[in-house]
Amino acid sequence: MNSEFSDFRSFYINHVKPRCNYPPETEPYKTKLANGLAITVRREHPDDYAAVENLTRRAFFNAEKLARDGIPCDEHLLVRKLRAAPEFIPELDLVAECELLGQRHIVGNVMFTAAYVKTPSGEFIPALVFGPLSVLPEYQRMGIGKALLSRAEEIARSAGWGAIFLYGHPWYYPRLGYKEAKEFAVTTHDGKNFPAFMAKELVLGYLSAAAGGKYYYSPVYELDMGEAREFDGAFPPVVDGPQARPLHPSHLPYIHRLMNLPEILEVMHERQTDLPVWISAYQNWTNRGERAFAIYSGEQPAGWLRLGGFDGDAGTINVLVIDPRYARRGLGRFAVGFAEGVFRERGLRRIEIYAAEDNIPARALYESCGFRIAGRGECTTGDGTACMGITFEKVI
Repeated sequence: MNSEFSDFRSFYINHVKPRCNYPPETEPYKTKLANGLAITVRREHPDDYAAVENLTRRAFFNAEKLARDGIPCDEHLLVRKLRAAPEFIPELDLVAECELLGQRHIVGNVMFTAAYVKTPSGEFIPALVFGPLSVLPEYQRMGIGKALLSRAEEIARSAGWGAIFLYGHPWYYPRLGYKEAKEFAVTTHDGKNFPAFMAKELVLGYLSAAAGGKYYYSPVYELDMGEAREFDGAFPPVVDGPQARPLHPSHLPYIHRLMNLPEILEVMHERQTDLPVWISAYQNWTNRGERAFAIYSGEQPAGWLRLGGFDGDAGTINVLVIDPRYARRGLGRFAVGFAEGVFRERGLRRIEIYAAEDNIPARALYESCGFRIAGRGECTTGDGTACMGITFEKVI
């Protein structure tokens, strides 16, 4: 495939690239996600390179690959190598950025390169391929990937591109208008088709001229494992296990999403809340001297913990919520043990926890961690439910 692509590379540089008319980036594109988070989509700048490589590494963290190959992924190396490829398109190298409490965070990135379909007659039909498409784990499932692709497609269409190919999740990309490539009568370079091989026309009918052709992409996507290991060695070590990290404003969109899950609202008897509520609450916790932590499983956010009572005679676990996707993996017990360690460091020897009587998972967790029931009383929960509440305590 490398020799095939070298011919197209010359064709692209001499005939396709000069005709592409990318609009100037006079003002970054701004949009608001469904959760109310405002993001800016703009071109990647050299100052962003390290942040984008780090976010890509975190976005593609794979525990099985870490165990098998000794590195969590190789997509961050791909990001580095793509920027130097002649077929890389910097005008379609986009980042998503948000601002929380005055701090800017790059939370997503997508990159595009030129590719092509070679027809049975030997004609090149230029097309795009994107990847990696990376979103920080804390910001996944919020629409950031969709926003990046939507903006990139808009720019690509205006520049004269007619189609995009990709290898991706067949359950996700059809929502964004992508179809199996076989619907356009296009195969991979070795004549295959499968659900993950997809395409989308930016110009209706563009791929009709490609029918019967084979798709080729840049050889830069073919990475060497030894080079990937060496490259990854310059990054911080990864921990594939439970962790507690100090809660940062950048965690708040994840906390907002977690606390609005129907199953969490039901068990905690709470009402849906908007993102600004959590931003304000974060400031209040800090002002009250409480300490909050994000619970992680590897590089994936998996819950959160909020501790108080540091100025009294008993520490309090004010909030402990584990993401339902990570239930029954020991993260609740880990979080309780971590909290005990924090309180011991502050000289506290007793912990109190409150839970609604019908919160069976919480009760089971606390009792399994050695807490005993210290009291019961009537209460009204956040959604207005009148119920019995239980206070648990433990001497540590």
